[in-house]
Amino acid sequence: MKLKKVECRQFAGLRDKKVEFSDGLNVVYGKNEAGKSTIVEAISNTIFKDAKLGSRSKEDKEFKKLFFPYPNGDFAESFLEIENDGVDLKISKKWSDKNPSSYLEIKGTKISDEKRIKEEILKIFSQGEATYNKLVFQRQRDFKESIQKIAEDKDIRNSIFEFVSTSTLELDGVSIEDLKANIDNEIKELTNSWDMDREAPLNNRGINNPYVKNVGLILGSYYNKEKAKLELEEVINIEDDRDEVLKRLKELEKEYTVVKSELDELRAFEKDALQRAAIEPKKDRLKAEYDKLIEVQKIWPQYQTKLDDKKKELAVVEENIKNLIKEEEQNLKAKEKEEIEKKLKQVKEKLEQVEDLKKKLDELKEISEQDVRGLEKIKRDIERLENQINLGEFTVSINIKNRKPIYLTKDLEEKSRVEESVQATAKGYAKVETDDFDFEIKLKDFDVEKIREEYVKLKSDYAGILEKFGVKDVDEAREIATKRNYLSIEIVNKKKEIQIVLGEDTVDELEKKLAEIGVVTLSRSIAEIRKEKMELENKKITILAEIKNIESTIKEWENKYKTPEELFNRLVDIMSEIKLLDKELDKLKPLPEGFTSVMEFNEYLNDIKEKEQSLFNERGKLQQQYYTIEIELQNKKSSKDLEEEIKIYEENYKNYLKKAKNLIKLKKLIDETLDDINSNTFDPIVDSFNKYLAYITGNKYKVKDFNESLEFEIGNDTSNLSIDLLSTGTYDTVALALKFALIENMFDNETFIVLDDCLVDLDEDRKQKAAELIKEFAKKHQVIFTTCSMDIAKLLEGKLICLS
Repeated sequence: MKLKKVECRQFAGLRDKKVEFSDGLNVVYGKNEAGKSTIVEAISNTIFKDAKLGSRSKEDKEFKKLFFPYPNGDFAESFLEIENDGVDLKISKKWSDKNPSSYLEIKGTKISDEKRIKEEILKIFSQGEATYNKLVFQRQRDFKESIQKIAEDKDIRNSIFEFVSTSTLELDGVSIEDLKANIDNEIKELTNSWDMDREAPLNNRGINNPYVKNVGLILGSYYNKEKAKLELEEVINIEDDRDEVLKRLKELEKEYTVVKSELDELRAFEKDALQRAAIEPKKDRLKAEYDKLIEVQKIWPQYQTKLDDKKKELAVVEENIKNLIKEEEQNLKAKEKEEIEKKLKQVKEKLEQVEDLKKKLDELKEISEQDVRGLEKIKRDIERLENQINLGEFTVSINIKNRKPIYLTKDLEEKSRVEESVQATAKGYAKVETDDFDFEIKLKDFDVEKIREEYVKLKSDYAGILEKFGVKDVDEAREIATKRNYLSIEIVNKKKEIQIVLGEDTVDELEKKLAEIGVVTLSRSIAEIRKEKMELENKKITILAEIKNIESTIKEWENKYKTPEELFNRLVDIMSEIKLLDKELDKLKPLPEGFTSVMEFNEYLNDIKEKEQSLFNERGKLQQQYYTIEIELQNKKSSKDLEEEIKIYEENYKNYLKKAKNLIKLKKLIDETLDDINSNTFDPIVDSFNKYLAYITGNKYKVKDFNESLEFEIGNDTSNLSIDLLSTGTYDTVALALKFALIENMFDNETFIVLDDCLVDLDEDRKQKAAELIKEFAKKHQVIFTTCSMDIAKLLEGKLICLS
């Protein structure tokens, strides 16, 4: 198989681009973005991608994004011409989600049906889409991961394994692959949608929820058996229903005869009963009215007397309520008087307390907080000066040798005469005075005169203030000021308490109110008065309600009957009408025995009529039901026939089940045998792999531990390396050798391979070796090599196809 021509009529960035290929090596050269990879995509998708695109599929969305013209293209189109075993194939695809089209032309015959095109493509490209996309069409973006992608693709691994394990084995002219396929097909035909382990339908989908598609022979026979059982059960139920209907019909006929006979007897009384039904209610109404009027005639005078009594009782109650209101007012005044007296007493007590506090305040010396603060300041200033003079310390020794007077002044103390030898200690200043000389000692920068002058003044001021207030010290002054402050606050608080007691009133106003109230006598509590008042008011309400009801009743009688005399006349008229109706009733047949009233008779008669009609209707329905069941049974198989069918289906089910179990055992046996045979089936691929790898690496590396999962290592005589640890150049070399080995073993005839710029990461020596290997490989298979390097294009020496 080889490619002859590809036309990108509208595909990605290419429009009306035609490329023709020759046998052997074809080198497609072009700069980046010239369309080399686009041509590879066009070839691959023309073969395998359906023309009809969906709007939701992620894959279809990605296809439109990559290959529909940007920005508003709504289709892509390409054409491919291939030669396969001397036969020309032409494939045309127009991809769209609105107006897709495609055809496959073989030997001049065009196929336009999408399903048939797909079937033919799968026959021609029998290794499958995954194998071609990962192995034959090598995109530049995938080459770095090519080994991993091939190893991870289950379809490629299965394709390789099936090829190498069955290509050399035949069985009576039938390949192992065909034999396994036939067994698999037969097992599938038997066990489709059937769980062999549980011997039941998959997912418990029995006859009530059956599979419609993919129903195997076992499941089909199981469904037939279960369906026949259901039909048998249905027929038996229908027959039971028929017998039950027939039994009920016989019972109903007897019941209907009895009811019909009784109805005919009662109808002889029906006419007179109807007339009686018209007269008796009229008589009953008149009798009821007569009884009512008799009662009214009796109680009308009593109601009038009762009304007068209630009005008198009401007047007494209202008078009592007025008296209670007055008593309540007196009680409230007494309460108010008591409250005023209480307030005045409290105010008087508090005024006396204020006077006591004022007296105590007058007894204290008038020292304010401000005066105390002044004293405290002077005291602090004196202490400050004393602290200044006490900054140092020295000793003055005075020895008296004669009786001449000697005076000593030290620090801030007063001058004093020294009577005998002494040793005095001073803090900052000392002065010794005699008749002959004065001797002065002071600390440096110490203005003793100024300090002494200030100190003397402060001491004098301090003593003068203490004398003024008649206290011994500042603490006593502070205590007096605190007491004065406390008493002043207490006086203010007491005045506030007086105001709270008085509220908005004054003492004069309260005394005036007290005089106005005067003397008030209390006989009982206000609660007792109010309780009695409430009881009388409730009694008043009750009396008023009774009066209203009596007046309403009398008013109603007056509206209806005017006066008691006219009421009597109406009684006479009613009695006359009742006598006339009695005469009419005497002419009618009496009611049948057992009935006490026309209503009772009519109700029973109507019940009998309804029962007769109901039985008649039910009989008709049962007859119709019986005929329907008989017709239904005529259209169904008999229970005997169904029992025979069930036996046959049961036998088929058992036979199919037994056959499936035997085939599964046979398949397992073949697989076990094939596993033993296939232990060395990868040797041809490994040999080809080593051949190409040795050539391209100068016998430096060999393949080690190659298995059916396409996992292996690369090594030499001293060590092995995982492919994950190979350098980029070595990895690309190994990938190219593996690709050639797989194609050489999987394709007996000439095929094509697409290599998308796979030499770029190789060093010069390996690049040379790889180019020679590609040229050698192109002698048997068609190679399409794309590159953006003119040096690589010249190195390969194939047919040069330049893309502008």
